[in-house]
Amino acid sequence: MSTYQGRPLPMEMFPGCFFREHDMLADHRSQRSCWRRYILSFLAGIITVGICCFGLYYFQPPLISQFLQKQLPKARNKYVIVEDTTLIETRQYDMIELAKSRDTCIRTLNTFKEEIVILKEQMATISNWRTNVNGQLTKIQWEQDAKINSAIDEALDIFEADGLGEMDYAATYAGGKILEISRDTFPMASFQTMSLLRLFKVELHSNPEEIIRTCVLPGCCFAFSGSTASIKIRLGKPIIIDAVTLSHGSNRLLNQEGMSTAPKDFEVYGFQTEDDITGTFLGKFTYNLKGRQHQMFKIKTKYSKNHIFYAVELVISSNHGKTDLTCVYRFRVHQMELVELSERGTRAPHTLPKKTKCC
Repeated sequence: MSTYQGRPLPMEMFPGCFFREHDMLADHRSQRSCWRRYILSFLAGIITVGICCFGLYYFQPPLISQFLQKQLPKARNKYVIVEDTTLIETRQYDMIELAKSRDTCIRTLNTFKEEIVILKEQMATISNWRTNVNGQLTKIQWEQDAKINSAIDEALDIFEADGLGEMDYAATYAGGKILEISRDTFPMASFQTMSLLRLFKVELHSNPEEIIRTCVLPGCCFAFSGSTASIKIRLGKPIIIDAVTLSHGSNRLLNQEGMSTAPKDFEVYGFQTEDDITGTFLGKFTYNLKGRQHQMFKIKTKYSKNHIFYAVELVISSNHGKTDLTCVYRFRVHQMELVELSERGTRAPHTLPKKTKCC
């Protein structure tokens, strides 16, 4: 063993340090270098051990958990490992939950598929229904257009057929004639005048014949003083009277004063022969000023009794406000249809022709 000043050298105590003896003896600094290497090696060992201990402490719980899962794959019960107060389920439990979730998803998907099929069927049904509805609407529109056109044509025909489409047997075109007016009926002066050689002018009175003519324009009326009158009319032919119609000027053309001259309450009597003086009462009626221009009034069977009348009498008892003047524009008499007579069980006389339109 080498000595230095009677003491053993440090490198003799540590075999790991292989230094040359002459270097040790030559330079004292080499001894300090050996000690430095020894201390650094010791510190490196301590750091390595610390790193290993820290890694083992940090990764120990996951490794143990993984080890238990590999060692207990066939456990019958649920094994729960607690790590930081967190429940960790076993793989078997997770697989069961996953299977349940998969079954639920499959059932939900099948349900969605069934609902989609039902929805497609409903959409097809709605499409067919809409097609049918569109067809029906188009058909209804065509039918309505046809009905409207037919109604317009019929209205025009009625307008051309004396405004009502009913034969008027009191009109001049059917042979009707004014027989007489009562003594208390005083015709009013009209705007018409008659001159003789332009020397004398005579103002004409209102003519009762106006009420059996077809004109109902303002001024084409029979005007008389007061609000009562009686006018007897011979019909163009004897008929069974079914209805009468009283007309006044249109409220679109006349002002309020002109409408106040319209008759209000009136009565109708029928005469079967020329010798009949009293006549047969056919009804009492009221002309509504707010109604239509031409107002028709049906004769009740108990009054007419299906008798044949050759003349009628119009008795006016009041008007709509004008106390000193009343105007009658048109009075019509209509015949009962033979079809109506058969429905009532009455045999129509063979002398009565079927109802015809005005020629």
